[in-house]
Amino acid sequence: MKILDAAVLELPCNACGGHFELPLVQILQSQEIVHGGCQARSSDDCSPVAYSSMLPSQDIEALEQAWSNLERHATATGGRLTLHPAAQTPREQPADR
Repeated sequence: MKILDAAVLELPCNACGGHFELPLVQILQSQEIVHGGCQARSSDDCSPVAYSSMLPSQDIEALEQAWSNLERHATATGGRLTLHPAAQTPREQPADR
């Protein structure tokens, strides 16, 4: 499993109140574009500029490396590392009655 495809940054929309999910892999790719020489100064010129500063690239890369190490160890023991759907936090909690 590619953890950076599965892990997302959930952001609220100030206009509609909804949520936008941004995969960590997309943030990392945006940083690579911007640091690779893109001359854009605003997200109007280049949409990756808007995502590139969301999270530190070193932390995203550390997560990817840690996940890869854990997958290797899990495979060596005959197991498989995965994410459990029940571990996901619901967006809204039901109101107390």
